[in-house]
Amino acid sequence: MPEDIVTRLTRESFKLMDTEGVFLQAMQDIVKDEIKKRIMARIEKDPALREQIKIAVEDLIEARIKEGYAMMRLGKIAARIGLEMIPSDMKEDVTREFTSLLEREISEIFQKIS
Repeated sequence: MPEDIVTRLTRESFKLMDTEGVFLQAMQDIVKDEIKKRIMARIEKDPALREQIKIAVEDLIEARIKEGYAMMRLGKIAARIGLEMIPSDMKEDVTREFTSLLEREISEIFQKIS
């Protein structure tokens, strides 16, 4: 006899609710929160430590920006090499399409960040 829809949906719903996994995740979150509280309390007690963290984070951000800039420069070099390898009769069309694509992508990026 085929199983009715309510029974099937109920059984499938219980499979989705992995209570053991949810419990473990909740416990992990509680432990993480407690560790964060202790770290924050330690940082708040020591202004010199707080300043060192601030400087380190600024250095990290600057390094990420430099990394992004270097990757952009490498991408430009790769594009240039790729364009130089295109046969002469196709170069103008491919360059136009490539430029159009880049303009669209850059416009989208600027729209997202502004």
